[in-house]
Amino acid sequence: MEKIIKITEKDIYIGNEQGKIIKVKKEDIDWEAKVGDKVKIYSSDIELVVTKLEEEKSSSKRNDDEQQKMASNNKDGINIVINNQSNNKNESMYNGETAGVSVVNKVVYVLLAIFFGGLGLHKFYAGKASQGVIYLLLCWTFIPAIIGFIEGIMAAFKPSDSNGNIVL
Repeated sequence: MEKIIKITEKDIYIGNEQGKIIKVKKEDIDWEAKVGDKVKIYSSDIELVVTKLEEEKSSSKRNDDEQQKMASNNKDGINIVINNQSNNKNESMYNGETAGVSVVNKVVYVLLAIFFGGLGLHKFYAGKASQGVIYLLLCWTFIPAIIGFIEGIMAAFKPSDSNGNIVL
């Protein structure tokens, strides 16, 4: 991997792993170069193109040594890196750790709310047992059935995540 090692008024010096130094004119680069930037050099007989490699976030990416170690241990040539870290501030709410928040399957919730909303089954499914009991006690009035139908329609229009879940 090439790295910028020196910058003068007119030139940029790039060193590679073999110890060679490549001199590039500063005006040929259309981005702001800094000493230590990692770059990739593409060359032909008449032109030299230098591109800057994007910096990886140290908190969410593995460092190069770990990736090389994983690649050397992998005999099939397939390297899958899974990052379970999340920068989402609402992650604890999504996991249902906050009171009153439930994560449920959208299809199941909508079907329960529309067809069995009068009995409050969608509330029991969402983990809101106290509301489900109220629906069950008042089911003879048909008011919970109307409210359940409306809640089912509202849930149907909520965007779901990649697993088909919605947050209530």
